[in-house]
Amino acid sequence: MSVGIEAMFLSALWLALLFLTPGLAVWLVWGHSLKKQLSLLEIFYLILLSGSAVSAWAALILAEWGVFSLPLLSLILWGGSGAIVVWGYKYGRIHHPFHALAWNKPAAIGLLLLLGLALYLSPKPFEYVVGGRDHGIYVNTGVYIARHGRILVQDDTMAAVPPDSRAALIKPDVFVYRSGFPGPWSEGQRLSGLTIRDTDAGIFAPHAFHLYPALIAIFFAAGGIYLALATTTFLALLGGLGVYFVTYRLFNQWVGLVALFLLIVSVTQMWFTKYPVAEIMVQAFFWGGLYITLVMLETKNRYTAVLAGFLLGLLHLTKLDTVFIPISLAIFFLYLWYSDRFHKNYWYFAGTYILLSLHALLHAFFISTIYFIDHAVRSLLPAPLAQALAFAAIDHPYPQEILVRLLQQNTVFLAAGLALAVGSLFILYKLRQPVGKWLNRGEKYGRILQVSLAVTLGIFLIAAWLTADIFQFSFWRPWFHSAALTSWYIPLSISLLAVSGYLLLLATNRRITVNFALLLITFNILPLYLIGTGTSPDHFWSIRRFISVAFPAIFLFAAWFLFWLAAKWPYRRSRYVILATVVLILGWQLWQTTQPLASVVEYDGWVNQLDQFANQFSDEDILLFAETDGANRVTMPLWFLFDKRVFTIPGKNTQMPELATAVQSWQSDGRTVYWVSTDGRLPPTIPDMTPVYQYTFPMWARQVETPTDHIPQEWGYFLAAFDVYRMGSGEQTNTKVASYNTGRDVTLVDGAALIENPPGLTPRAVVSDTVVLDTAVSGIPTELLILMGNGRETPTPVSIYFNGELLDTVTVDQPVQLITLRLPPNVSANAAQIRLTVPPTGNSDLYLDWIKLLYIPTLKENHANN
Repeated sequence: MSVGIEAMFLSALWLALLFLTPGLAVWLVWGHSLKKQLSLLEIFYLILLSGSAVSAWAALILAEWGVFSLPLLSLILWGGSGAIVVWGYKYGRIHHPFHALAWNKPAAIGLLLLLGLALYLSPKPFEYVVGGRDHGIYVNTGVYIARHGRILVQDDTMAAVPPDSRAALIKPDVFVYRSGFPGPWSEGQRLSGLTIRDTDAGIFAPHAFHLYPALIAIFFAAGGIYLALATTTFLALLGGLGVYFVTYRLFNQWVGLVALFLLIVSVTQMWFTKYPVAEIMVQAFFWGGLYITLVMLETKNRYTAVLAGFLLGLLHLTKLDTVFIPISLAIFFLYLWYSDRFHKNYWYFAGTYILLSLHALLHAFFISTIYFIDHAVRSLLPAPLAQALAFAAIDHPYPQEILVRLLQQNTVFLAAGLALAVGSLFILYKLRQPVGKWLNRGEKYGRILQVSLAVTLGIFLIAAWLTADIFQFSFWRPWFHSAALTSWYIPLSISLLAVSGYLLLLATNRRITVNFALLLITFNILPLYLIGTGTSPDHFWSIRRFISVAFPAIFLFAAWFLFWLAAKWPYRRSRYVILATVVLILGWQLWQTTQPLASVVEYDGWVNQLDQFANQFSDEDILLFAETDGANRVTMPLWFLFDKRVFTIPGKNTQMPELATAVQSWQSDGRTVYWVSTDGRLPPTIPDMTPVYQYTFPMWARQVETPTDHIPQEWGYFLAAFDVYRMGSGEQTNTKVASYNTGRDVTLVDGAALIENPPGLTPRAVVSDTVVLDTAVSGIPTELLILMGNGRETPTPVSIYFNGELLDTVTVDQPVQLITLRLPPNVSANAAQIRLTVPPTGNSDLYLDWIKLLYIPTLKENHANN
């Protein structure tokens, strides 16, 4: 899976041309009139941001139609860009677009240094190709789009299974109001995060919305999986630039550089520069869209109006929980319209934003149908609307059917709703003149209203803080939970500066651009603190919702307030020395939580291990995994990235006779069927099937601890050992496997101890002296397998005894190491004692996970198997 430097360079060049060309073409024809209002840095940012957004959107449209490919996408974008430039030249619209541009050298140097710092802190993205959670599902969906051209997954292997046997190969549990499970408008789950639209046809829908996977697909198609993982880093850098340019536009470049510095050295931005979640795309497009909207409000330019509406509209194709953006936009532009400040070019913003929002609605209903209805019924819609949608959708996974039933069952209700909407628009129109007069008269009271609002909000925050411990189980509980999470990741000093800056701006500002920024940011922060995150506090998993808007805004307001305080300092010469000192102190406070994790690359090497495991099987083999955490992590990438035919079998499905029918069907087609276990248990008993042990394949990857009460500070290794069995038809196995896990089957003596919850690891033991296993043996032991690991760089010798006889002294010098030893012939077949001994000077960080014993079953057992 390695990629050469030359290939990576060519891939990066292709992406640069792909992303820059559309933005450059549009700038040449429509944006050049802004060159007196914008610096060269801003122009470059606009070109890169707009080109990237257009590329991602075009890729999504192609994937929705099932025809995505990088050459086709490139042809469309480059051809369209060329046509735009030719049209612009023909009609004389291109006039020295790069002549006499303002060049801000200090800002350019500062940005380069800070972006370099960001890459230094996150030099390599995490290899999150694992399944089972959103981040891995995004990456795997992007891989699937790049390789197959479509979003909806077509599984011919499932479709070819006899209809009566398919129920044994899926997870059929569905619930209307239970999160974590799909609703009954699906047929269950094929894998975790892959809901079933049609089992018979083998059609499945990947989790969530798919603009982010579409961008990942571009990167994968250009340079493979490692470049695809860099999509997250690219978006994080765009997001950081967006925060800088918003701050620059609102205040000045120095406030922007300080805000960006604080953001980059924060543990969350460092983490999410390499951790693939859609919130990082929201960050890039939210702050980019806000910046361009600010430029639109200042210049009234048509080009910026279209671009701003486009970027903010794309947010609805990225995440479902961006529902507060249209509310804030409606309030602001309605205010401009009522007060006669609505410029005619703002209609271009509104039209573009509405078109993109409609696209998001169509995508939600026709592509992300199950995901959308799940969230709409459970959290987004009022109860009557949710019930109507649920009633129309239950047992009907196809969107066309749902839409027809919804219209048929709610004709009167929908007609009344349409009439109410039209009537509301009519009333809003009729109120324009009287409300406009009232607003214009109230301008002289604007400062009083601002101060009153800021004071009221300040009192609310103080009351919430002081009474949180008393009322945390009532109204304040979501706020208390969100505030506690914030305190983990951001020092109290920065939070206090940010709140003070926000309230001061709210009370004193009179600029329309700052008011718009405050409104849009507020509407996207308050719900997190008033409603809560909606997720459990599993280290960075729950805080991901804060990285899009909340945390960057905290650093922005803190930076502005620092400069406001500096401006009030009476001694001008020492002003900036003190300011720089305070900024460095705040950066140092942030670095205390960032430093322990800055060098950690989770799942480093996981792709290569998956590649090695996948190479053990042919593309026509069938892999049946027992449903475990380890299986969830590998099944989706084995399928999407390595083209293996995988199924995860829930425990209750293993006893279904339909499973035996499916296995027999595959075998009759000449396919080899394997059972893969990850918890040391033997395969299930399937009629007329005998599991024949093949080998054990261990996999491990660096992983951070997952606490629920603090930021991770330690890391270890996630372990998974896959016992592979070939499912034989009527065969007699000559090998049996006994697996013994530490803490359950292994006796720890003389200094060894069980670690209940080691960081990032499955439960296992730390060995400092002796480990003993006494077990009954009903056959002839032939082989001993031990999974150990060394937590330090110093090699440690381990002496291994079997029934008192020294087998070997092995050196454990790897983080995870599989030790395989042949046992002497004709050993006792009644009992076994396995002893591991470490010298007194041995490594105290020597770990033991499990011991496996392979032996030849007795004649009685062989007879029972037959």
